Amino acid sequence: MIARKFFAALFAVLFFASALFACGTRVNAPLPVPAGLKADNIARVLSWEAVPDASGYSVEIDGTDYGAADNTYSPLFLANDRTYSVRVKAVGGKSGKKTYADSDWSEKIAYTPETPDPEPAALPKPTGLYVYDNIKQLQWTLDGRAAGYTVRAVKGAGEPISYNGEPILFDDAAMPFTLAPALEPGVYKLSVGAKGDGGRWLDSPWSDEVGFTYVVQLPTPDFFQVNEYENTIEWGYQNEADRALAAHAVGYTVEIMYEGSLVVPPYEPTEPSCTLAACTVYQRTYTIRIRARGDGKGYDSSPWVETAHTVAANRPTPVELLVFNGVLRWRADDYATGYAIEIRAESTDDGDTADFSATAPPVPQGASYAAYDLSAFSLPRGAYRITVQTLCASSPWSDSLKSRPYTYTKTEKLSAPSSPAFSGEPSNRVLSWTAVPYANGYTVEARGTSPSSVAFFQTFTVTDAFFAFAEHGLGADAPGIYSIRLYARGDVGAFYEDSDWTDSPTYKVTAKLSAPAGVTLDNDNVLSWNPVSRATGYRIGLSESGGPPFAATVNVGAATVSYRLSGAELGLPQGYSYRVRVMALGDLPDTNLPVPDEFCVFLDSDWSDGTAAALVVPVQIVWGTGVLSLTSYELTWPAPDHAAGYVLYVKDLTADAFLKINNLPLDGESAAARLSDNRYLFSPTLLPPGRYEIKVRALGDKADGGPHDDSEWLVLAPEDSVICVNLPPVEALDVSVSAGSATLRWKPVEHAAGYKIRLFQGLVSFEWSIPGSLPAGVSVSGSYLTADASAVTLIPAAPNGFWASFDLTPYLPSGTDYTVTITALGDYKADGTGGFYRDAAAASAPSDPFTV
Repeated sequence: MIARKFFAALFAVLFFASALFACGTRVNAPLPVPAGLKADNIARVLSWEAVPDASGYSVEIDGTDYGAADNTYSPLFLANDRTYSVRVKAVGGKSGKKTYADSDWSEKIAYTPETPDPEPAALPKPTGLYVYDNIKQLQWTLDGRAAGYTVRAVKGAGEPISYNGEPILFDDAAMPFTLAPALEPGVYKLSVGAKGDGGRWLDSPWSDEVGFTYVVQLPTPDFFQVNEYENTIEWGYQNEADRALAAHAVGYTVEIMYEGSLVVPPYEPTEPSCTLAACTVYQRTYTIRIRARGDGKGYDSSPWVETAHTVAANRPTPVELLVFNGVLRWRADDYATGYAIEIRAESTDDGDTADFSATAPPVPQGASYAAYDLSAFSLPRGAYRITVQTLCASSPWSDSLKSRPYTYTKTEKLSAPSSPAFSGEPSNRVLSWTAVPYANGYTVEARGTSPSSVAFFQTFTVTDAFFAFAEHGLGADAPGIYSIRLYARGDVGAFYEDSDWTDSPTYKVTAKLSAPAGVTLDNDNVLSWNPVSRATGYRIGLSESGGPPFAATVNVGAATVSYRLSGAELGLPQGYSYRVRVMALGDLPDTNLPVPDEFCVFLDSDWSDGTAAALVVPVQIVWGTGVLSLTSYELTWPAPDHAAGYVLYVKDLTADAFLKINNLPLDGESAAARLSDNRYLFSPTLLPPGRYEIKVRALGDKADGGPHDDSEWLVLAPEDSVICVNLPPVEALDVSVSAGSATLRWKPVEHAAGYKIRLFQGLVSFEWSIPGSLPAGVSVSGSYLTADASAVTLIPAAPNGFWASFDLTPYLPSGTDYTVTITALGDYKADGTGGFYRDAAAASAPSDPFTV
């Protein structure tokens, strides 16, 4: 019985296992516990790391489960500011053929959702702005949320905004805000802004503007005086603060009244003085009142200040005395019956009796000025004081007071210097003249009139009656033509005036130009020199050693500082050398240049020193008979007479570059390319296959001061300047035969354009039937196969790079005793259109015939 139960149980287990095996499914272990559980209290989000193969998640909050599709959960339904206990587990399920159980719960964390801070908002603009004019205060309604206030003031009434176009700002302003003296007087528009707390509240907009006019009354002038002589009134301020405030006045108003009525319309001067009205000439008492005028934009006019002014019975005192050209004049008076003139010397005491006196008649009615010629007094030289008094015999007027003394100086003009004359050597000329009595020295004026000194003007002061030009910088260092004039200077203390100018003859200062420096002659016979200031041109002279002073001369312009000398153009015989010198030409005429000398001051310079290398008029070397030839890398050419050497010019036309010897290009210019013999042997590495331009020039001894010039170029014929070589024979030729196929192998030949293969059976070659379609790149000519490089397969074969191979099977019928030859084909063409490599010699393989 027991055995039956055991076998029954065993059968059930085996059955269940076979069923699971048949279904291909099994239950795996539980999923791993989610890690990294965390909470964002402000964003109100729970998150954890994702669990592979989880079908979802279960989130437990205070014992209640909530499902989550992925690894985040947002419990927005929870109350704020309360702490919750949270844990999470991964929910299992089927994934492919696997089934997973739920994971265990994670560790619990605390989660306290918080109320998010609201977005910052701007404070409302302040209201209730009001200005109390009597105390000059600005007030407004306070806002308990504001951290402070800023007051903004803008000058209104169409005026520019203060302080470089920006409003006036008073930061951290308290309410109430006192406007004075923070603001200057003027018309303003005021506004207030509330300042935020830097967190919840932002700054408010500016409040609505209110107007405010800050007015200050100007101070009243506190002193004034009437000038009887000038018939003017002046006023001002004694207090410094009042003077500073009065500077804002736009002017003043002056009223002159008699018995309560204006005598004349009010005066409105801008400065604190004015002339009294003409009506004050009447004998009466006037009321004069003055005030400072405000601008109406911040400064009010001051209160009036007034004073009484009584005009005496005397006629007004003469004013505006002036002496011009010996004539005294003053302001005329229509009521005058004459004028009393008194003149006293300044050295005499004031007394009742004047040194000179006269009575001048009245002038016609309406005349502005009276005048009197002082020459009637025959005054000697000296200083005088002159007064004038108005005489009036008609009632109710009496004579005026005497005028203020006018200071007059009677002078005598010195006589002009006479008999000016030049003396001394041209390099040290002296101008002298007759001394003038009482002169306090002389002034000499020199004015340049030549083109070289047109801008010159200078005056000199001398004590004695002569002027040495060199001592005053007008010697040979300052050449030019000068107009000289002078005058005698007066003595103020002795009352002598300067004399008139005295003209003198024109004075010429000449100078010799400096000889040209830096004279050089280069290998191309270009003569150069440094320019000479003031030169009008240059003269080039050439003289033969032992010959006449100058075999030839050439004149060039002032702008020329280099000149190419040509013996042929100068008519100089060949085979000689000539000394070359240069002279700077001045503007003074000579026998060869008959030019008027009214404006010429510069003499020709001396000749320069001879140049370091004399001009050589050479004979060109002639090649004679013979050609330039290149045979087996040896270049040869004829050897002409007088050749001092040769220059070789070799250019690789294929590479467009000059060849080099000793790392220097053979371009015909380098000394390293010079050769002493009329031959040159190239090495194959120096002259690789290619097309070249080759030429030779025989060098003369001109560079060493000799009379022979370089020859013309001797050029190698183009057909002889192509270097071609044979390709090397094919190496390591081998035939591999297997399974009825034959493959030809060899080492590739550099520069080969293709290969020619010839097949033999025994010792005689023959033609095979060729398939109707040949491989690409393979052609047939008789019993030859020609394969270009693209039809050859390269087989890697370390360590020698690559093997080339070609399949012979399609061209070989089954048989025995086969041999093969292969020729590397070059790209050379006889017509010159190809490359520079000829066919190689044929190579044969194998050493023993092969059988297919």
